[in-house]
Amino acid sequence: MSSYNYSAIKTPPSLFTKVMARLQAEQRLAVIRRRFVLAGFLLVSAAALAVPTWQSFQANVQQSGFGQYLWLAYTDFQLVLAYWQDFGLSLLESMPTISLVELLSIVFVMVLSLKTLAKYGRWLLLNNSSLVLTIK
Repeated sequence: MSSYNYSAIKTPPSLFTKVMARLQAEQRLAVIRRRFVLAGFLLVSAAALAVPTWQSFQANVQQSGFGQYLWLAYTDFQLVLAYWQDFGLSLLESMPTISLVELLSIVFVMVLSLKTLAKYGRWLLLNNSSLVLTIK
């Protein structure tokens, strides 16, 4: 075994700063990857929930007669204008509100997760999944 004097090695004065900056950059990259995966999971989950929610919404619209009221507004607009208060109340009463809220909330989650995927996916692609350090 050779006895090498390691204390004779001179380290650059900026080595500690560069190492700490790299550790912080790797931590940021880990957070970005986690957010990207979470957004992907949310998108897949929301897409899976969208189909039964849409079917439920369609069934509720057919059962409530909401579509018939809208069709009446399209076909006989003069009658709707003559009885606009009664028509408006009937339309509001027959609206499938719960199903509509469920459907819109799923669409909202899908849009937010797509936005997050686009934001972090673009960042990961541009930086080739590694952080570029510009420390001198």
